[in-house]
Order: sequence, then C-alpha cells, then structure tokens
Amino acid sequence: MIDFYSESLINKLFRTNIRFNTKIDLDKVERAIKYAKKYHGQLSKKIK
Repeated sequence: MIDFYSESLINKLFRTNIRFNTKIDLDKVERAIKYAKKYHGQLSKKIK
C-alpha cells in the first residue's frame, strides 16, 4: 500500500544507509508513512 513517492523515499534512505554507513531504521520510516497516510490521507488543499 505504499505509493511510488514513498517507495522512492525508502529507496533513497536505503542507499544513504549503505553509502554513509548510517543507521536509519527503514521499518520505522515505513510505519510513519503508513500512519501519516492513514490520518492525513483524506485531507486536501483548499483552493480559493
């Protein structure tokens, strides 16, 4: 249920983990994306 942009972000973070030997927890990032979509997915920007 992850869209193209979320998948792209996770892939970039994965490459950053490998390149710079960092410890970004990708599972937490994925859960945060799902949480944000669940609670903010219905919102849309109002156009005047």
